[in-house]
Amino acid sequence: MGFFRYLTSLNKWNADPVQQRISRMLIDVVEGRQNPAEIVLFIEEQGWPKTEKIDRLTHALSVVKISRGDLYPDAQELYRQVGTVLKAMPSSAQTKDAASFNRHLRALAEKGDADSQYKLGTAYDEGLGVSQDYTEAFKWFRFAAEQGHANSQFRVGDMYMSGNGVAKNDTEAVKWVRKAAEQGLANAQGMLGITYAKGEAVSQDYVLAYMWLHLASQGRPGADQFRDAVGERMTAAQVAEAQKLAREWKALKGR
Repeated sequence: MGFFRYLTSLNKWNADPVQQRISRMLIDVVEGRQNPAEIVLFIEEQGWPKTEKIDRLTHALSVVKISRGDLYPDAQELYRQVGTVLKAMPSSAQTKDAASFNRHLRALAEKGDADSQYKLGTAYDEGLGVSQDYTEAFKWFRFAAEQGHANSQFRVGDMYMSGNGVAKNDTEAVKWVRKAAEQGLANAQGMLGITYAKGEAVSQDYVLAYMWLHLASQGRPGADQFRDAVGERMTAAQVAEAQKLAREWKALKGR
């Protein structure tokens, strides 16, 4: 991360309660009180793009360094270590802690807790504390998605779109991504907008593409660039209609 970008991130995230939690969790990981799998799962479930994950972890590392005066590897390397430590050190105490954590998580998931089902699905998807298994990941994402868990609905749609863990099915993909988008999940809104722009699995519709990308731009970095690119292919009247639909959607959802 460049120095200017680093300073910008410090100012942007100092008061962010999610970022503060990451810093606290990271200190606990470093001091042996926190299972590494938990911080990875927490970061993954935020739905941030990879670059933001690394930037936020870099910020958290700076907080740790300031508070402890210690030196740690760069964020990319630490993130890799945290994400793979359970596989790389199968006999370590961390692995034993992870096994206990995963048993607890599975117990909650089997009782129907949607958040736990989503986290267990993420563990299988990423291979965190368990063998990577896309089919098992899809199963748990689907359980949570059927309970209305927005992030899980998005993951189900994404897996139907890619064919990971389940047979590729564009119709099902759009259905589940739309469910998440209607709940206001920016990543899902962005994917739905791009789907309409490309005409994949749906009829190409620049107005709806612009609408969803406009909504996504409030929570997904880069969505505004896709929106503007679509807008260049539209008439002024079409852009106005898309903006009107976005306003109506926000009013209907109370956002």
